[in-house]
Amino acid sequence: IKLKEEAFDPEIEEGKIISQTPTYQANYTVNEGTTIEVVVSKGQEIVDMVKFVGMKKDEAFKLAAEKGFVLKMTEDYDDEVEAGVIIEQSVKEGENLRPIKEGEKILAGTEIELKVSLGIEQVEVPDLSGLSEADARAKITEAKLKCKAVYTKTDSTKGTGVIEQSISAHSMVNKNEEITIWINDYQAIKQGTATINVAKLTNYTKQYTKVEDGED
Repeated sequence: IKLKEEAFDPEIEEGKIISQTPTYQANYTVNEGTTIEVVVSKGQEIVDMVKFVGMKKDEAFKLAAEKGFVLKMTEDYDDEVEAGVIIEQSVKEGENLRPIKEGEKILAGTEIELKVSLGIEQVEVPDLSGLSEADARAKITEAKLKCKAVYTKTDSTKGTGVIEQSISAHSMVNKNEEITIWINDYQAIKQGTATINVAKLTNYTKQYTKVEDGED
């Protein structure tokens, strides 16, 4: 038997054989004196955790290949970190994820879960036309935006409620963007016909003159 090499193995304990050449087969014979090469386990390889947070995705994959880490990436929005940059690193323990810091001892080949920033969430600006101030504010909040200010305008050519908004409807903007709205305060002059009983108001009594027929 000849030692070919020693290698780390996550399952086979130190000092035991991982593999052999030629490989074992039932009822397989070789010539007497044939050299059998074996690979012996060095046990589980322990390595130091590195810092992936702050790296770009391609940099993380390159470093993982050098260090023997297996990566799993997920994505999430982040208001502070630009898209494509790693914001969290964790390892799975049971059913949960545990944050892992640079320098912690870990088995080589352990799967590291990295969370990558998608940047600030983009949302669609709602159409607020004709809504009351209360309804407009509610719709702005629902869209993950903020109402910066509410002003009034007088415009006889437009209807009631919101007649203008600072960001066009259906635009895509950053979450929490501020939007200003203008409400129409124009009051149309209502016209109608009123009947006034002047006689009643002045106690006027109509006088009648009796006319008699003349004789021939």
